[in-house]
Amino acid sequence: MSIQSTMAPHIGVSSGPARESEGFFARLFKAIIAGRQQRAQRMVDAYLANLSDKQLNDLGFTADEIKHTRKSVGLPVSYWN
Repeated sequence: MSIQSTMAPHIGVSSGPARESEGFFARLFKAIIAGRQQRAQRMVDAYLANLSDKQLNDLGFTADEIKHTRKSVGLPVSYWN
């Protein structure tokens, strides 16, 4: 008695149904990260807005970037001018 078996190629075999969207925890995790990044950016902008124009120029900021930074935290553009 002999047993013979053949191997068929497995083309396009997946472990389950294809998911179009992310799961709940993936979306939650991304939302938490986005919120923390926004908070960190607000903190950095607030610190930078309180530096003088000379200090910001020394750090490599242009005049337009300085104006944008000051506007983002609600300070007048001519705060240090």
